[in-house]
Order: sequence, then structure tokens, then C-alpha cells
Amino acid sequence: MIYRFLTAIRDLRRSRNMTQGELANLVGTTQAYVSKVERGGINPESATLYAIAAALDSEIVFVPRKALVQVRSIVSSCLDSERNPAVARQADSLIDELFIPDADDDDDDDDQRKRPGH
Repeated sequence: MIYRFLTAIRDLRRSRNMTQGELANLVGTTQAYVSKVERGGINPESATLYAIAAALDSEIVFVPRKALVQVRSIVSSCLDSERNPAVARQADSLIDELFIPDADDDDDDDDQRKRPGH
């Protein structure tokens, strides 16, 4: 799982047309370090991951497993959206549906808290 996470950094960097050296300069590290991170050769500290995410104009988030397929599809669409604006609008709509809470979400949380043993 961590390997897939780290190698995704390469995909984000490439989608921004950025070299490893450029990313390294923004993060305050070396090109060799960025290369190791992208290959999954090291486990960077959380502060480094946040710096990389910021440099790539991205966020680190936890995604429920049941939504993982949809989220991966959204991310792929967003990375391709520069080539196709219609895809970007569709991705924005899906992101809103997944991440903007509605009234039903609050009810589910209340039900969980009311059940014995939860």
C-alpha cells in the first residue's frame, strides 16, 4: 500500500510537467531523494510528504475502501482534465458527491453512536 502511495507521487509530478529536480527544489531536498521516494525505496517522514503534496498542489487524504475505485477514477480524470475540460466538470461533480456531506451523512453518524457497543 505504501509503495503504491509513493509511486503515485511520480504520476502527479509528471502530470504537472515537473522534473524530479524541480520538485526537489520546491520541497528543499535533492533529486536523488525524490527519485528514491518515487521508486518506493525509502519511507519519507510525514512532513516531507506534506511538503511534496503542497509542491504538487495536492492533498493527502484517507479514502474509505468502499469509495476507492470511484476516487481513483476521479483522480485519473482530474489528471487528464487539462486535455478535456468536459472531463474536469464531470470529475468536479463526482468529487462534490463523495466529499460534501449531506443530511443523510449526519444521520448515519448518529445511528452509529446510539447503538450499544459502538
